[in-house]
Amino acid sequence: INDLLSFDCGVGNIMIDYFTKKYFHKNYDEDGKIALSGKVIKEVLDELCKDSFIYQRPPKSTGREKYSEIFMEDLAKRMHFENYDKKDIITTITEFTVFGIVYNYQHFTRNVDMAIVTGGGSHNKYIMLRLKELLNFEILTGEEYGINSDAKEAVCFAILGYMTLQHKPSNVISATGAKHPVILGDITLSPRKNNER
Repeated sequence: INDLLSFDCGVGNIMIDYFTKKYFHKNYDEDGKIALSGKVIKEVLDELCKDSFIYQRPPKSTGREKYSEIFMEDLAKRMHFENYDKKDIITTITEFTVFGIVYNYQHFTRNVDMAIVTGGGSHNKYIMLRLKELLNFEILTGEEYGINSDAKEAVCFAILGYMTLQHKPSNVISATGAKHPVILGDITLSPRKNNER
């Protein structure tokens, strides 16, 4: 288990979803249609690619604490998003998401022959197309591999719960930076007696 490597590659869908909602009044870019209809704005992508998190060595994790609304609005102001076609902004931000994934695969993994993409990004045809173009190994969606792409977290928590019930450690030291294996979670029994319903 300690040969496993797990870490965040970058921004994920956070920025795509935020600006899609802001400019197109949709919760997300369904199937990557908006990204596929625009073009990359080089100067904006170059600025995004200065993000230090991308280049940080694992173990690492990030989320909305870094890529917050304040962060995104500051970026939009600094880079004058109001001067660009909004489709091109979505394309550029989506390309930045791809860049983070590709950079991290190329620099922090080894001997990869297949990647299984799950979560919202697996439905984004722009992301899937670019990953297949830029990475030199097989790229599959969860469904192509035989698992539900949208059930990733549910499956993970089911496995963690099972391991806890079996009194077995389930933290991955190489992924979390923990000092030793531990049994995760806590089992709280019902306060009712066995004969009560």
